[in-house]
Amino acid sequence: MSIQCKFHPTQAAHWQCDGCHTPLCPQCIDRREKGPQFPDMYLYFCPKCNRETRWLGAGNIVDPFWKRLVKFFLYPFHIRPLFLIVIFSLIIMACTERPSIISMIIIAMAHCSILLYSFAALRHTAKGNLSPPPLNKSTLSDDIGLVFKQLGIYFLIGLAFFFTTAKIGILPGIAIVVVSLLGLPALVILLVTTGSLIQAVNPMMFVPLATRIGWGYLLMYLFLILLAGAPQALAGWLVPLLPPRLLPFVSAYAKFYYMLISYHLMGYVLMQYHMEIGYSIDLEDFRESDAMTTVEPEDLDARTLQEVELLLRDGDVEAAIALIKDERNPNVMRSAELSILYMKMLKLKKMETALNDHLSVHLRIVVENNDKAGALRLYQACTQKNADFLPEPEILFKLAGWLYGNGQVKPSLSIFNRLATSHADSPMAAQAYLRMAQIYNDRLYKPEKALELLNTAIEDFGNDDVVDSLKAYRATMQTANL
Repeated sequence: MSIQCKFHPTQAAHWQCDGCHTPLCPQCIDRREKGPQFPDMYLYFCPKCNRETRWLGAGNIVDPFWKRLVKFFLYPFHIRPLFLIVIFSLIIMACTERPSIISMIIIAMAHCSILLYSFAALRHTAKGNLSPPPLNKSTLSDDIGLVFKQLGIYFLIGLAFFFTTAKIGILPGIAIVVVSLLGLPALVILLVTTGSLIQAVNPMMFVPLATRIGWGYLLMYLFLILLAGAPQALAGWLVPLLPPRLLPFVSAYAKFYYMLISYHLMGYVLMQYHMEIGYSIDLEDFRESDAMTTVEPEDLDARTLQEVELLLRDGDVEAAIALIKDERNPNVMRSAELSILYMKMLKLKKMETALNDHLSVHLRIVVENNDKAGALRLYQACTQKNADFLPEPEILFKLAGWLYGNGQVKPSLSIFNRLATSHADSPMAAQAYLRMAQIYNDRLYKPEKALELLNTAIEDFGNDDVVDSLKAYRATMQTANL
């Protein structure tokens, strides 16, 4: 049974901290870059005790192979293996129609190519990549020696049988064959992963590999037997139904199809049990799209939110508040979720001063998120509670503009006026005067009041960049009134 994340019980844990023994999923882990000299490599730390964590292995993340049988049968239908299987099946069909020595060589080469691609699929899967390997020179020709070594496995099994039968007797010889056939998947796995025939046929290697997998190995063995017999069964069923000319194509396609499934299955079992076997998988190489989804924090707020949630799950509200104050200056906070959580914690601990100080920060966050209705409600609530509540000038300017856009002219003028008087030193004050003048002239039809505001602003902001706009608008008004 897999280990679940302490804070997300429905998700399998990917790491565990050896300090506090907390199992963590990608949403909870603190991922850090290893360094510029190690691109795309990361270290994973416990957000609670800041210790490097231990990867629990692919077996704790992926589904057991017996729950993925449908996906195993769909694997050869990926565009790369499908193209390869169809092409070589057509080649075999063409060679069967015109038998010759050259045709036999071509058929043998086709079988070798599919077997080499199956070897690549086993290795690819064992490293955690469940998509088929690419079609290139490496996957189709580089490991040609493995084909002869796999034939060497069968030869050595036969040799051991005849030698044991001749020296000891038929029953020990049969026992040798039975053990060898039971260990055949382990032999093939060792051959493909190590490239060594000697290691593959060494009982000290393949027997422990099979026993460490345990009952899963026997279940895999049963599936492999069924897959091995499937092409013959399928061919026997289709012979009466298909034209004789198509039978070589169907027979070759079925053989290649089930061969690729078998090697993909062996690679998956190796990945699933790699911790028990001692097979090394690098976390950076692991690519299990439907089982491992790493949630990467977009910014410092996201990481802080993760750490705060971990502290709150342990009931340490004081530490969570201190974390935000010490490591994340609330004044530069951008996350609405983190800001709301921070206010709830301050309210819970009755820290009224800190809560009131943070309201302007939260209002800025709401405005930046373009939540017009929420920002206006929050501003109204804050000013009703505290008449001295004063947001930043940019925030006031946006709020006033939104009110005007909603047809609330007088509330809009009130906020523009508050901006102009309370933030007189801000560049936004001159813009507020201009907007008030436009509203009085264009909407309320009070040009005298508009000119009064313009004259006051031009006099007070003589060196401001907005003065040119103020003067231009005053000139337009004067020309219109002539």
